[in-house]
Amino acid sequence: MNCISIDLFFIPFRNMLKMGKIDLKWEKSLFLVFLLGFLNPVFCQEIPLKNKINNYIESINNDYEIKKLNLRPRDIGSIFETEYEYTDFFQIRSFDKKENALQQKRKLKIYINVFSYESEYVLENALRYWFDNFVGGEQIRPGRTLRGYDNARPMYVIIDGTDVLIADIDCKSYSEDIWKDFTKSLRNHFDEHKRAIIIEVFCNGPLEWRQNAPNFRKK
Repeated sequence: MNCISIDLFFIPFRNMLKMGKIDLKWEKSLFLVFLLGFLNPVFCQEIPLKNKINNYIESINNDYEIKKLNLRPRDIGSIFETEYEYTDFFQIRSFDKKENALQQKRKLKIYINVFSYESEYVLENALRYWFDNFVGGEQIRPGRTLRGYDNARPMYVIIDGTDVLIADIDCKSYSEDIWKDFTKSLRNHFDEHKRAIIIEVFCNGPLEWRQNAPNFRKK
């Protein structure tokens, strides 16, 4: 949810001032009372997705660097064809080399795609389409484990409110312990209230619904 310009709330007081109904010295005082008494509980309650991403990046900047240029798009299914309002794509790369699934020491590279939608209704329509055309052309159904998933790579999806975050990593870079720690940090930052839909995919499957599989309205 984007913040509303404070000028919008000043308009009624300016109009009253022009009509001579209040004195100039009281204009800002009345506005502050109005702002603190009424707007404080509802004004900018949620941090926009872009700010959440920036805050998260700041929280991990001792261990990871961020790369945005010259990245190849990831296969994350048809979500790119949906009506999102905002999207971003970047790579999180560790400063230190870590042991991967092949017992090689390499810098860890994790890819993040994020999308934000105008409303939960628009998001639901987007999810319906995306789940019918998921990664690798697979079709998934809410709450149903997909055990066989050829050529799948580790992926962690957090869907909260009107936002979608998709983290994925190549199978050769995967380490179970590192991935668990990383996805835990994502969950703590982007799902602190435990209300998100969470999907997890492993190398070649399975796909599991970790939390709150959606219950789509019938059409």
